[in-house]
Amino acid sequence: DEAMVIAETKDHTRFEIRLLKHQTEDKKDNLLLEVQRKSGSTITFHWAARSILKSAQGIAVKETVPRPLAVSLIPLPLPEGKYREQIAVSKEIENIESLLQKDRLDANVLGME
Repeated sequence: DEAMVIAETKDHTRFEIRLLKHQTEDKKDNLLLEVQRKSGSTITFHWAARSILKSAQGIAVKETVPRPLAVSLIPLPLPEGKYREQIAVSKEIENIESLLQKDRLDANVLGME
C-alpha cells in the first residue's frame, strides 16, 4: 500500500511525500515515510523534510525557519578611477549581507537574487 502527496512551501519549494506500508519478516507492519525534493531551494527542502520526519517520530519541531549563514565577500582590486563604483559595490554587498542575516524568508530570498 502507498499514499503520495505533492507539497509546496511559501517560497515555492516543491516536494513529494510518500507513505509506504512495509511488512517485516515476522509479518509486522511498518510505515515508511519518504520525502523527495522536486524543485526549489535545497535549504528550505532540508528544513521542511527534517521537520516532517521529526513530526512523524513524535519529536517537537521549531516553528522558525533557520536563516542562512552570512557570506563574507573579499573585495577584488579595481583599476584606478573606479573608486565611486567600488563604493557602490561595497554598499550593495552590505545590503545583500544584511538581507541574508534577517530571520524573514522573504528578505533572505531578496538577498539571494
